[in-house]
Amino acid sequence: MASAVATPLEREFNRISDVTEMTSQSTLGQTGITLQFALDRDIDAAARDVEAAINAARANLPADLPTTRPTGK
Repeated sequence: MASAVATPLEREFNRISDVTEMTSQSTLGQTGITLQFALDRDIDAAARDVEAAINAARANLPADLPTTRPTGK
C-alpha cells in the first residue's frame, strides 16, 4: 500500500501550501495520511487543496482503489 497509494498521495500533498506536518501509516490493505496545517490556514481552502491533490494523484493510484471521504480531526 505504501508505494501504490501513500507515495503518489504524499507527492501531491507536499505541494500544498501551509502543511506543517504530514504523517502516514500503511498496513496490509490500508493507508492513512494525516496533514496538519498552519493555524492561520483557512480550513475550507485547505480542504479544497487536499481534494485537488487527491484528484491530481488519481491517475497514479490503483484503479480498484475504494474511495472514502477525508476526515477532519
